[in-house]
Amino acid sequence: MSCWRVRLNNQVQNQNSNRIPMLDGIRALAVILVVASHYGLGHIIPGGFGVTVFFFLSGYLITTLLLDEHREKGFLDLKGFYYRRALRILPPMYFACILGATLALTGVVDSEMTLGGVGSQLFHYTNYYLVFSSYINVIPGLGLLWSLAVEEHFYLVFPMILVVSLKYLSFKKVGIILFIFCAFILTWRYYLDLTGASNTRLYMATDTRIDSILFGCILALTWNPINTNKSFVELRFHYGTIVVGIFSLVLLLYCFINRDETFRYVYRFSIQGVGLFFLFWLCIRYHSSVIFSWLDSKPLRYLGKISFSIYLLHYLVYLVINDFFMSSHLLTSVLSVIITVFLADLIYRFIEKPLGKIRRQLKVSKSKIVRGRV
Repeated sequence: MSCWRVRLNNQVQNQNSNRIPMLDGIRALAVILVVASHYGLGHIIPGGFGVTVFFFLSGYLITTLLLDEHREKGFLDLKGFYYRRALRILPPMYFACILGATLALTGVVDSEMTLGGVGSQLFHYTNYYLVFSSYINVIPGLGLLWSLAVEEHFYLVFPMILVVSLKYLSFKKVGIILFIFCAFILTWRYYLDLTGASNTRLYMATDTRIDSILFGCILALTWNPINTNKSFVELRFHYGTIVVGIFSLVLLLYCFINRDETFRYVYRFSIQGVGLFFLFWLCIRYHSSVIFSWLDSKPLRYLGKISFSIYLLHYLVYLVINDFFMSSHLLTSVLSVIITVFLADLIYRFIEKPLGKIRRQLKVSKSKIVRGRV
């Protein structure tokens, strides 16, 4: 859910592209799923799947960025990586926290937040706090920071692991090891479920959800669609890609219709990871096809750019507006969407874009690169 710059191969550059196609559109669809679910359509809209898409996308882009830097310079600048991550994530997040806490303290929204709950949000352990405590103790409207905590834990550990791994192993071998680790996480979820772990524990904890991010890392390491010897323009669908696409959709559809609780909290995330692995490859690889090109439309690109702030603010805004229009859910939802997009646009223009310029200045490499967003 943040801004990155990723170099593509020369053939893609020759098409005068300045970004990885489809990714902003995918991000926009993910945040639409989350917002619609939180605005009362959770019984028919898979909001949790939107979060899983965000996880996968983060893993894919972060890993692509790091591998690109490794190819170019022969090493990974971890200090620069963490500095850019902090500039990207912390200002919008802390803005949302200050806004939410202010609304709670002034009585605009009901709250029973505690110092421990607020601290879990400020210091990125909201997910584990919610496993062992309650939503009522955190800043209202920002319990969703549990997912950002999972990503922050990934950002903290994964680059260091990659630095060590790439000294001895190829990209593909690292990807295979990560896949084995994903299988271990699935086994771990199964064990926790057998021993009576709560659904919240299985759904929110880093040790049970990190595989949703790692599947994106595996795509970047083993079968990255931007690393190819064929021109995107020359690509045509063939039977193999059609079968792969159908297989991906069937996997994801099965996850939506299977309501068995054990399946949803143990197996679903792994199956969705496999489905997204192939679907992401198809979306990026065949981005100019009529099947996927709509994902690159201007409205979706715009929503993708401001999606991080939309994600942060949408439920907090809903809580505020709902106090004024409790009798009309439709009016509350429409106004909440309008105000959320407006605020997200302001944050993007006055916080994210200026800090984005600073992040670009921190890049040591002067090579030609194209923008992607996580």
